[in-house]
Amino acid sequence: MAFNIIIGFLIPWILGVYIYIREKRLFLVIYPFGCAVTYTINMIGFYFRFWRIKPYEYNVFASLPLNLGIYPIIGTYFVFLLYKGISKLYYLIFIFSLLTTVTELLMLILGRGVYGNGWNMFWTFVSYLGAYISAYGFYCLVRSKGVL
Repeated sequence: MAFNIIIGFLIPWILGVYIYIREKRLFLVIYPFGCAVTYTINMIGFYFRFWRIKPYEYNVFASLPLNLGIYPIIGTYFVFLLYKGISKLYYLIFIFSLLTTVTELLMLILGRGVYGNGWNMFWTFVSYLGAYISAYGFYCLVRSKGVL
């Protein structure tokens, strides 16, 4: 569980402080949405036994550092780059989906989790693609309402 806390929560939050310092409002609006999306996707995955995360004896609880750390922070970075106009939308969605999928592949290779019930890297990529597209949709919504 220490691995999940350090890699999945503490290090991402150290990096997330940068966004908070630069764009407090963006962080405070986008980060909670990222947590909700991450939690929803992970709960579906655990329920249908598409994946398990070490330590297995903690079951869903093992994903808590990831649900509150790495995934919503990465999603917030995605929106931060869009907000700052750093790159084009389709490029960012593809790159973030690909890099997040490759990161998960690395965790699988390291034995930090396992897939089941037909889940594979293709579906992982699709799930991340959907998550980043939903983050973009939420970003458009809050911009149109004058929140950002």
